[in-house]
Amino acid sequence: MPVSVSLRPDGTLGVEPIAEAARLRGKQLARIRQTSIEDANRRLADVSGDMLDIEAVIDPGDATTFTLTVRASADGSEQTLLSYDTTEHRFSIDRSRSSLDPDVRKGVHGGTVGLDGERLKLRVLLDRSMLEAYINGTNSLTSRVYPTRRDGTGLRLTAEGGTAQIISLDVWRMNGAYETAVAPAAYAPPRPTNVDALPNHDFATGDLTGWTVVSGAFSDANVTTRTDWGWGGPFYQAETEDDPAGHHLWGFNPDAGGDAAAGVLRSATVVLGGDGAVDLLVSGGNDPDHLYAAVVRASDGKVLAKETGRGAEQYRRVVFDLAAHVGERVYVEVVDQATGGWGHINIDDVNVPVRRT
Repeated sequence: MPVSVSLRPDGTLGVEPIAEAARLRGKQLARIRQTSIEDANRRLADVSGDMLDIEAVIDPGDATTFTLTVRASADGSEQTLLSYDTTEHRFSIDRSRSSLDPDVRKGVHGGTVGLDGERLKLRVLLDRSMLEAYINGTNSLTSRVYPTRRDGTGLRLTAEGGTAQIISLDVWRMNGAYETAVAPAAYAPPRPTNVDALPNHDFATGDLTGWTVVSGAFSDANVTTRTDWGWGGPFYQAETEDDPAGHHLWGFNPDAGGDAAAGVLRSATVVLGGDGAVDLLVSGGNDPDHLYAAVVRASDGKVLAKETGRGAEQYRRVVFDLAAHVGERVYVEVVDQATGGWGHINIDDVNVPVRRT
């Protein structure tokens, strides 16, 4: 969103969305005045959306923390928190539970904002994945959030350590800036529930349990929880409930030979089930002939699908549509037959729908 920058009377920099942003306001969904947080939440129960313009004026009272929760699912499994800590004078966004998608980065970021006895004034713009929050016209936070649930559109207020008062709270539907309507996006991973997983598909054991070193130098030392590679970062490996430590297979690992190491690693052989959609995270060198992760048919060794890296350590997810091979015995093979610069391949979170026997 374009912003208006100004010099405030006290000599500090002011920053707010441009006045024209208000022209995008559509139907007003809530108009709340002089009430408690509990009453405000009752009136927000039916308010939701992923394109919203929110204005709030809050008297923090004796509360130590005030939080506006946005993009919240009904069960709270997904939610993004915008909080002001009155003791530390810190405004922050907490994305720890913004998305159930394991590929989406989580975390908290923010900074110091002094109120100097002022009330807390918030302007929050939600535009699908974009979240922009402005506090007291002096500071702003911009972030991306990617909820997976279609009901991840709710709003909620909380206060901790004391009682805060809602002076005013207005919520409008935000219209698009263009005439073409855009349907809400939703993450729908192709992961059927009536199948099993590939053994140790995400290396959560911290070693190569369930995998076989066919040849070369792959070893347990290639399995790591490192989030960066030392001269850059981050990997963006998967961090799931089953593997919160974020284990992944790093082909370069200097403790395992670096780029000079080569070899072939193979998963357990399974019967492909479900819808036949296989997905995994892959990164590393870009060499489709010598560096790749592949799904191989066990009966004749035919490579059904494969993918290499793109000359980058950051993972990207690839999806193979193998519906035509459902019912066949397959395995995943990681091939590193390259040495020298970028002579390695990395993988993580290999999702193969395994037919139950």
